[in-house]
Amino acid sequence: MESGPWSGLAVLLGAAAFIGCALWIASWAVGPISQAGGSLQAPVRFLLSDSLGLMALLQVALAICGRALERNAEAQALYWFIVITAVGLVLVLWAAGVSVTSRAGIVRTLDRLVVIVLLIPGTLTVIMSLPILVGLVIGGVAAHVRPAGNNETVEKILPYALAGLVAVPFLVPALRKLSFWVLRNSAVVAE
Repeated sequence: MESGPWSGLAVLLGAAAFIGCALWIASWAVGPISQAGGSLQAPVRFLLSDSLGLMALLQVALAICGRALERNAEAQALYWFIVITAVGLVLVLWAAGVSVTSRAGIVRTLDRLVVIVLLIPGTLTVIMSLPILVGLVIGGVAAHVRPAGNNETVEKILPYALAGLVAVPFLVPALRKLSFWVLRNSAVVAE
């Protein structure tokens, strides 16, 4: 397959579209909490209940790592690299959640946990899954148009990828509603 000047342009346009969509999803879904935090500017406070959010995030990350890699002699180094990376990313995600809830004046335990465990990771999951789902759908459609070899895997994945793409327009407004729900008892309620 030849790649001409248009393939490079297509990659750049795809990257620009992804960055634009990611910024829009993040600002629209978590924007109300960020705006409340910007106007209140409360100091960052760690509550004891925040450690529950950290434990929940760590459990999910470690479960995914454990299921993704078989622990054998060849994969041992890769396994520990992925586990350490996942734990580092979870710590950053948790610290960001604690920071944004503190600055927004969210002090109730349930509200903080919803932001730390559901809202921020959910928004990140939607953002990261969007290009994967689009790629799977394009690849699945291309495999059906020009069949080459064994397409059983593509036929199994394509319906799930399509369902994921259909779910994204419903997930983003649900995340935004969750943001406003969390802010209902905050010191500053976003509009």
